[in-house]
Amino acid sequence: MGRVSFAKLLTLAAFVFVAVAGAPARGEVEPPTVGGVQSGANSTGETVRGWLIAPKQAQTAQISIERHGCADCVWLVTTFCLRDTGTGGPMGDHCEGQWVGCEPDELRYQVYLTTPTTPSTLAAVYCQAAGSGVISEASVMPDIRRYLDQISVAPPAISSWPGDATLVNLPTYFAATPAAAGDRIFGGLGYVMTLNVTPQSYDWDFGDGVTTTTTDPGSGPPGGDVTHVYQRAGGSLVTMSVGFAASYSLTTPAGTLGPLPVDGVPVRSAAGALSLRIDEAIATLTR
Repeated sequence: MGRVSFAKLLTLAAFVFVAVAGAPARGEVEPPTVGGVQSGANSTGETVRGWLIAPKQAQTAQISIERHGCADCVWLVTTFCLRDTGTGGPMGDHCEGQWVGCEPDELRYQVYLTTPTTPSTLAAVYCQAAGSGVISEASVMPDIRRYLDQISVAPPAISSWPGDATLVNLPTYFAATPAAAGDRIFGGLGYVMTLNVTPQSYDWDFGDGVTTTTTDPGSGPPGGDVTHVYQRAGGSLVTMSVGFAASYSLTTPAGTLGPLPVDGVPVRSAAGALSLRIDEAIATLTR
């Protein structure tokens, strides 16, 4: 056998070391076409409450669609660890440089679901570029609030019975016709959002120091629920604004969620106004 130089021996040893270090751990199967290494150490991950949609390529992408009504769902999104280099799953702490079956510029994520009746279970596994991935209520709510703040609703029309003039000590009936708000549609990274606002509450000011809030827009006599009795004759300016409840639907490659409510009364109309004359009736005796 010929003599091998010391430099060649070093080169051969380095080649063997790189090949072994880059191979999957014992018992792990290397993906046939894609591969890379985890580029960051694992942590406890991101906790998401409510609904969550994993990317379309996730093994169980429909799981959050099926459970979107679960207000008590808790999701843990965490990077992936191999068991023989540290504890697997959400408690792993030795992910740096470990082999994952993803593209070189992607990380492998795992999603665990906990409900009041189910302990933490693996719900989805997917590959995604760092900083993107699941869509959750928390991730889209800032966009929802921002678009709701941009919705301007015209003042409602106000009607009264018996008309533009009424009498003291007798009920005056009121009704409101809210302006239509319509749907708002906007897009985000991997989803299309449809916002819908509908009348929910009516804030009345009868112009004599009396105010009230109703959930009924009112109607004419005899069945109207919004009435007021004036005690003094004169003029009064009746004003009323409408509070709109909002709901949203979310369409993604994995399916559609919604409509789901937005807490509170996020949209309010400008106030409508009605000028009203209050007369005092005088009784007279006739033969």
